[in-house]
Amino acid sequence: IFDNLKKEKDETMRRVWLDLFSRSTFQTKLGLLDQNIMDYSNDLYVLYQDEQVDSLKIKLASITTSLIPEKMVFELNRDINKELKLTIIRNLKHAKSDKISSELISLYKTEKDNDVKITIIYVLGEIKGDKVADALIQGFAKETDYEVKITIVNALGKIKGDKVADALIQEFAKETNRDIRIAIINVLYKFDL
Repeated sequence: IFDNLKKEKDETMRRVWLDLFSRSTFQTKLGLLDQNIMDYSNDLYVLYQDEQVDSLKIKLASITTSLIPEKMVFELNRDINKELKLTIIRNLKHAKSDKISSELISLYKTEKDNDVKITIIYVLGEIKGDKVADALIQGFAKETDYEVKITIVNALGKIKGDKVADALIQEFAKETNRDIRIAIINVLYKFDL
């Protein structure tokens, strides 16, 4: 399948081969196929970089990020379109490494687009960790956007811990927005305090 995908020039046929490869990747992860998809990861990365059709590039990004997240996280530093950026970020949620959380935290701190910020925060909540908690606690204090703040509260709710609970209690005391205060209460209610 992969060999056909690599040499295919017709966009429609590349899409078909890519769909087949995507299914075989998923089946391999489930243990239904015996091939080693990781053998293709570098070639897949090259295909991703060379692809000119946005919809195919997004599909390739999704597959490639799940296979080699440490390489794909650096694609976020390039000038890429929003949909591609969101696809890569979403697919990083299962990659729990310090390098990836550090890159996402850096991106969060510099990102201007709230949709991208919200996606980063959601993924950071899935990754968890002390460094993530610290970054989100600091971010909450600086953020002004309602949706971003609510997303941070929910992400912190997934991380939990005494430090997170203390920070949320402090932010609750300062917060004036009723809905954000309710979100903080709802998250704290789920903690074992």
